[in-house]
This record gives sequence, structure tokens and C-alpha cells, in this order.
Amino acid sequence: LDSHSVAYLQQHDDFFTQLTVSETLKLAAFLELPDLTQSERNVLIQQTVQQLGLQHAIYRQIGDLSLARRFRIPRLKRKRTPGRLSGGERRRLSVALELLTAKQLLVADEPTSGLDTTYSETVIKLLKDLAVSRNIPAICSLHQPRSSIWQRLDSIVLMAPGGRVCYMGE
Repeated sequence: LDSHSVAYLQQHDDFFTQLTVSETLKLAAFLELPDLTQSERNVLIQQTVQQLGLQHAIYRQIGDLSLARRFRIPRLKRKRTPGRLSGGERRRLSVALELLTAKQLLVADEPTSGLDTTYSETVIKLLKDLAVSRNIPAICSLHQPRSSIWQRLDSIVLMAPGGRVCYMGE
């Protein structure tokens, strides 16, 4: 496999913060799926947005969360700017971008980071369904997954501090 056939969902999200969710997904679909018609790409975007529960945010600007971090505003005092995405919405948008691709391998670095329980389970289910439907391997690093997520995994490598393998198998 070359790097063009691997979908990599990074732990930290990087976006064009001035774009909306819709604009971001349309740009990604245009670049990643040039063989599809605009209508086909729009249908795929619509399905992905619904699967990840982002319909309410489709026309919201992504915005920049780093300002609060840059000025060291304590987490409890931070308020989400109206019209901007929350951290969980940004994470789901990152997942949506990878779901749009037609790659041969999916690698996800902490795909549930920043998500609540419901969306964590939704994301893992979508990644597994994607892997099964496209007949591709999906590799995810997960930290402390819930028992409902463990049940969705086909095989695991459980690691201890220092990278020591404790268990590997189904």
C-alpha cells in the first residue's frame, strides 16, 4: 500500500476554520472522489452527516478552539462561541472526512477522543461497518473503551505502560 491508499484519522483535528461543515465536506469529497458526480457526492455527504449526527451544524463555521488554549482560559470558563463547532462536533467532522474516502486501509488514532459515550459507540460502529462494507482493515488506538465498544472489536492488542504487550487475540 502507498500513502494515497491509507485513510488516517489523526488524534488532533486540523481544519480550515473559516469554512462551514458543509463546505469542508464538499471540498473533501471533490478532492477525494473526483470520479463521482456532484449529485453522487452530495448524497454521500448527506448520509455521512446524518450517520454522525451533524445535521444541526451543517452550515456552522468550524471556528478555532485554540484561542482559549492560547490565552490559557480555564476549561470551566470557556464558552463555545455561538455558530462555531464544539470539540465533539469537530471530532465527528474529522471522522466524516475519513468516511468519505475510498481507501484500502483505515488507521484511526483515538477516534473517540473528545466524544461522549453515545457518539463514541456510534463512531466505532461506523468505522467497523465501513471496514466490513469496503472489505478493508481498520486499525484503531483506543484508550479505556467502554465494554460496549470492546464487543465490537474483532481482535485487540492490549498494551501496558512502556508498550509491553499484555494480550493479543480475539
